Amino acid sequence: MNYYVKDLSSITFTILSGDLIVRRDGARYEMEFSAYDLKQVPATDAMADAFGIRPPEA
Repeated sequence: MNYYVKDLSSITFTILSGDLIVRRDGARYEMEFSAYDLKQVPATDAMADAFGIRPPEA
């Protein structure tokens, strides 16, 4: 369904990873993506090649 609400200041889209909230701030739009949990991973050779130094943790 497509529709237009002239004075709507925010809208929430339900997507596979959770809610995507879009707010209007004057002429700009701000998007608030759902957060996910961060977890530590091993530093790899590919990371060292990309950064030019091996990170102590990732």
